[in-house]
Amino acid sequence: MNQYEAKGIFLQALPELTEPLKSAVEFALANWHRLNRKPRASDVAINFFASLPALPSNNVDEVFAAKLNEMAKLLRDDPDVWLSLADLPHEEWRAVAGYEGIYQVSNFGRLKSFQRGKVMIISPTKCGRYPYVTLFKPSYRNNFFVHALVARAFHANLENKPQVNHRNGDKRNNCIWNLEWATSKENAQHAIKLGLRKVAPDNPNPPKKNPRKHSAIYSQKLQTLG
Repeated sequence: MNQYEAKGIFLQALPELTEPLKSAVEFALANWHRLNRKPRASDVAINFFASLPALPSNNVDEVFAAKLNEMAKLLRDDPDVWLSLADLPHEEWRAVAGYEGIYQVSNFGRLKSFQRGKVMIISPTKCGRYPYVTLFKPSYRNNFFVHALVARAFHANLENKPQVNHRNGDKRNNCIWNLEWATSKENAQHAIKLGLRKVAPDNPNPPKKNPRKHSAIYSQKLQTLG
């Protein structure tokens, strides 16, 4: 017997069934498409985060952080989940400073727009390795790195550090536990530690920077970010 034969038998027997078996069979038939679907990888991640008492924000040990990052990647890799308006387990939304009532950012690193009365999740654009979003106001627009928006909304910058560091080096992972404020030196040292940046040998005659090239997208288009 296969699944289709089993469904046919249920349908034939339904009129003769009595409660509570009849209600149970009606429920199974109404949700047959779900019961028959193979679990998605993102379902595993959703169940994992739902099992946590709360979503950690910082001071996470490396082993647990690695598990969190693995599960978060499963969510990001499934557009049906990541771009859905349904909240993720323990997801918290806060207004983007300066864009209150128009945009919100979540502790998972998702962005929500309320432009023109339409609610939608924003799919970021990539600038190099960093995802960014374009936020609009009636008279102008600005580009913002996603990690900067998340850090500003959820992490107090008590030491007024100018940059945001990704703890695991993955620039797509903008969940709050993976972000921390850092100085330029701390950020560079962390990148070297993770093998994301090589230590340059001493050069007595370093090449001069091209002023036009140096003033490109990172200092102009995204100048508001650290």
